[in-house]
Amino acid sequence: MSHDSDAEPPEPISVEEALQRLDTRSMRDLVSRLWEERGWTLEGVSSPDDRGVDLRFSREWPRSRTLLLRALSFDRGDHLNDADVQAFVRTVQREGVDIARIVAPTETPSSVEATAREYGVDVMGPAALAALLDRLGQRAALAAQVDVPVATDSAPSLPAWVPDRLTAAIGRLDLADRLEALLARHLPPDPTMADMAALSFTGHRIALVGAALSLLLSVLAATGSVAFWVLMTTHLLVTYGALLPAMTADIYLCRQLRLEWVPSWWYLVAFLLAPLPVLAGSVYWYRRRDCVMDRHAVG
Repeated sequence: MSHDSDAEPPEPISVEEALQRLDTRSMRDLVSRLWEERGWTLEGVSSPDDRGVDLRFSREWPRSRTLLLRALSFDRGDHLNDADVQAFVRTVQREGVDIARIVAPTETPSSVEATAREYGVDVMGPAALAALLDRLGQRAALAAQVDVPVATDSAPSLPAWVPDRLTAAIGRLDLADRLEALLARHLPPDPTMADMAALSFTGHRIALVGAALSLLLSVLAATGSVAFWVLMTTHLLVTYGALLPAMTADIYLCRQLRLEWVPSWWYLVAFLLAPLPVLAGSVYWYRRRDCVMDRHAVG
């Protein structure tokens, strides 16, 4: 009599442990599947060494770009090192691609990640891969390759002072994912951390300058209601229009770098300043209405 039905299912393993069980071919197949799901076309495959494989992708929309991705496999238990990065940089320079990225099955020392960024190379570790697997609904594909359930830890990246109940509610709403999905069509395809850092800084500065200028000019605009409301509308469009992509970039960067997300001061100041023209406009309208009513009463 078989007791297979009574056997307990295997315990889920982490994404990092699952990635370490993949050989070079399995790692190549997984990475190819993920990037093809994101709209990239695989153009070529090469094996620079026994530990990894290079995948060259291309994408034509919204603009033509090429991506060279080195997927490392886990064989000796060692981490990505500076020698690996420099070897990949030489390949990138020879290939002449737009984006260079390394996918590593283990967490990379921060010093090595810093070295890679200096050369324009992004490093994607297990934490970033776990988020990508969940976003694309491909966690089952990794589990099928290792024949064991794979658990991912996608904890909300909110400050520690946020109450647990609010954190759980925000996590259920998936606001960060929804915002990224909403703006994905307007961002560079498979953006690098340099792309997102530039977007974040530019957006926050535009928002803050827009808020400051609108506050200065609102004093002058108070003499004419039409001019004031045009100015206020422009201010809100510029401020929030710049802050939304900047906020998305901040979320992306902190997810890739495994940091706790905390709103930057640029973001906070711009949002605190944004409601002030609305308040000033409301006071102006209220006082103007009283003045008109008093004139009618006198008449």
